[in-house]
Amino acid sequence: MHEGNEVLYGLSGSYYEGRCRSLVRYGHNRDGKRDRPTIVYGVLTDPEGRPLSVEVYPGNTGDAITVPGQVKNYASVLTCHAWCWWEITGC
Repeated sequence: MHEGNEVLYGLSGSYYEGRCRSLVRYGHNRDGKRDRPTIVYGVLTDPEGRPLSVEVYPGNTGDAITVPGQVKNYASVLTCHAWCWWEITGC
């Protein structure tokens, strides 16, 4: 990565079944499993889709809450002149 390159951020989640539950919470379930708890994960990539950072969050974490931490983590690696946020829904 070089200064001025784009980074992309995607957020998703999965429903959870099992016993270990430190990050598992009821929240917005992207899989449509309303009766199952979830975990949320965010991936920051370079423009070719290679992961730069992966974070896992409790299942009740709102999408916008995850962005500042990713920006902070990545900003320490590269000097970024601007950050943009957009959301794609209904894919």
